[in-house]
Amino acid sequence: MARPISLIRAAGVAAFAAPVAEAGAPVDRLWDRVGIDPDVLLDADRWVPLHALIQFGEAAAADLSVPDLGLRIAERSAIESLGVFGATVRAQPTLKKAIETAALLVSSYDSGERVWTVPERDGVRVCRRVRSVDGSFRQADLFTLGLMVGLVRSVAGPEWRPESVELQSPGVLASESEMISGARITTGRPATGIFVPRELLHRPVRRVPATAPPSRPPVDAWRERPHVRDFVASVREAISVFLDSGRVEIAAVSRVAGMSPRSVQRGLSAAGTSYARLVDAVRMEKALDLVEDPDVRIIDVALSLGYSDQAHFTRAFRRWTSVTPLQYRTGVVARGAAPALSA
Repeated sequence: MARPISLIRAAGVAAFAAPVAEAGAPVDRLWDRVGIDPDVLLDADRWVPLHALIQFGEAAAADLSVPDLGLRIAERSAIESLGVFGATVRAQPTLKKAIETAALLVSSYDSGERVWTVPERDGVRVCRRVRSVDGSFRQADLFTLGLMVGLVRSVAGPEWRPESVELQSPGVLASESEMISGARITTGRPATGIFVPRELLHRPVRRVPATAPPSRPPVDAWRERPHVRDFVASVREAISVFLDSGRVEIAAVSRVAGMSPRSVQRGLSAAGTSYARLVDAVRMEKALDLVEDPDVRIIDVALSLGYSDQAHFTRAFRRWTSVTPLQYRTGVVARGAAPALSA
């Protein structure tokens, strides 16, 4: 059975992409090169292929000629910028609880990431490993490193720096960032990590500024959003990213997943389905939601799902439900519930 495609919440992608735009990078061109419509980031909790973020980070660093871009972005960011995941981590009373919470929730934020701690003399090493399809993930690695350091600084103060840094990404690191100045740096390690002295673990985490939203993150509702645990479900999520733009060809989806079309087809075949069936299922799910909205024209639904005209969409809709889109909408309005789908 194929391993699931690594996916990350859109909030994490936006936290990295927004500062890149502020730095003057041509983000629209970068996203087009990666193959993602940036509008997908408007839903902070949706899943986006992690490989797309990794590619975006590497392309942005090359375009701006900033080899440590990920770390530079992290210098101006905070872990709460990662949406519900980050805000929940930052809301913990102590650094120890914040690290434990990150380890507990990280797979619900990034399905290809793992966080854990390793006890060492006088402290712990906080480790993070990401499942990448190749070795080109330096900027995502540095961004995570910077957020790690920033979290420790929330209890130790802004002058704290790690004595040593391990990076999972290979290659020489060229950086003048003050966050890691003076640290012993090794790359190509099994995981990215920093050592945290024991004396800091039970210190209280400083609260975020009063201008930030004070409400407790809805973490339970957030975790209820489908967690991608198998290959078929992960491909479905990747397809949904492209659906609004109508670009659902397997070549496009495979590219942002970091896989070949043949590998995707082979993995789906082993699971007893096909790419065409998944596209059809995702389209049906999206169509039912859109058709129920009386403010959305049927033709607009058809075009948003990649159909060339309303007639083609109507035929597909009748195959799914045995009624036309207009009949379905009328039934929902009249009875307050959706008509039963055909078998």
